[in-house]
Amino acid sequence: MVYRTLSLVSCGYKINLHKLADLLAVDVENPSFDRKNRPFDLHAPVEASTCLLAYDHSEPGTGNLHLAHYTVKEYLISSRIGDGPASMFQLTNDSIIKSKSIKESITPLVIQLLDPRESHYPAWRNKVSELESGNSCQLWSAETGAECSVILASICWLGLIDVVQVLLDMWKDPFMFQAPLYWLGNIDYTRVDFSYAVSPDEVKQIFLGLLQDECSGHEILTVPQVAVMRTTRDGPQPPHILELMIPKGADVNICSLSGFHPLNTVLNCKFSRLGWSIDDPHRQCCLDFLLDNGAQPDPERCTITPLQSTILDALCGLPVLHCDLEVTSRMSRTILDSGAAPNRVAHDETNVKRIHHTCKLFFKTYEEHSCVWQDESEYIESALQDRGMSVFYDTPLRMVKNMRSKTAQSDPTSPEYLPALEQIDTLENLLISYGAKSLHLFPVKGLPGYVEEDMEEWRNFNNPHTASSSSPLTSAKALDAATRTESPRVKRTI
Repeated sequence: MVYRTLSLVSCGYKINLHKLADLLAVDVENPSFDRKNRPFDLHAPVEASTCLLAYDHSEPGTGNLHLAHYTVKEYLISSRIGDGPASMFQLTNDSIIKSKSIKESITPLVIQLLDPRESHYPAWRNKVSELESGNSCQLWSAETGAECSVILASICWLGLIDVVQVLLDMWKDPFMFQAPLYWLGNIDYTRVDFSYAVSPDEVKQIFLGLLQDECSGHEILTVPQVAVMRTTRDGPQPPHILELMIPKGADVNICSLSGFHPLNTVLNCKFSRLGWSIDDPHRQCCLDFLLDNGAQPDPERCTITPLQSTILDALCGLPVLHCDLEVTSRMSRTILDSGAAPNRVAHDETNVKRIHHTCKLFFKTYEEHSCVWQDESEYIESALQDRGMSVFYDTPLRMVKNMRSKTAQSDPTSPEYLPALEQIDTLENLLISYGAKSLHLFPVKGLPGYVEEDMEEWRNFNNPHTASSSSPLTSAKALDAATRTESPRVKRTI
């Protein structure tokens, strides 16, 4: 039940008492402890019946939430709730994060209830998963044995570093940090309005449009990525959450199933949907921590490279004139100085996997909302056919030049116009100084997006005797090795 409770706590939705009781399978009208009244708790630990939350009115104006060991009956009649049944009982991220006493409450809860190795746990989780929970459960995993990873990720998202320490210390088996986690709160298409009749053509356009977003597929995460997202939001607090995980086997170079690296999470703020400032110093600090602890600035099998993420982050959905490209230049220099290749683009095989995973989740959500089944194969075929048109295959310099073209279409009388062009010049010159080329490097000949001139220019940078036998990806690696300025990163003391 601790998994369900943490999921409720981590969501940002208002839940009244009756909804909470429904999610926890409690009979509100007859709050007894007869297990027949709680069919979904049949396989739960005995303590699960006390795993509820109390709304604390002891401090006027605060209304802090506390995890507490109340029985169902005690909870419903408790004077601490206010006036009888708490019809306005609410769960919000803010009330949890701002509560200083929450850490003291949750630590013993984790110690007493958190042990997925108990024999009853799998059966109980299967029962709970059958319960309709809407958007309450943000993190879940279909991976066998990943329950504890989901719980750890939920605790990370709450920012409870001391509880992370408790969990990692008590867990003796190898931890599944790499287990794929699905974060429903991070999927754009959960916010698509399927409440009205949508034609197959409209569904197709929605799906193909989502795939053009450079963050599509990032709803599939790993535990380190969730920790990075939380750290980037609140800033590192000693000890760093990842600093606790690394000695336990966490790899800062683990990519998600859809091909996103932890550096992608840091360098493009759209990935986390948190809306932090593009110039937030927490991001720079988190970036430095990852690089100092072995994160590869140029992972080879990424859907999008960290440097590409940095450039795309400059736009962040805003008009070019309103972007702060000085921050982009600073972040780009950090990545380039750490050894990133200036011309690396998406790994095509990984991008294909991203499309398949995104399609699966999209139609799962669509069918749940519309109750209409769609044949996914047609949509996947269209997406794969047109994938070469994606910005994923633009080199960073090509992205910047496209940015310049958009800026040129802006109002030249705007006070931001000339400063924006100057910042673009600075970023462009920075990339060129590291050997960057303006190319679109989609490697599959015969599909839309394949540009023969760019691929030919790419091959000409390599030895003519090896270019014909080298794949575009191999040639890319050779070009980058020949053109970039090597500047190994010096590991600093944390």
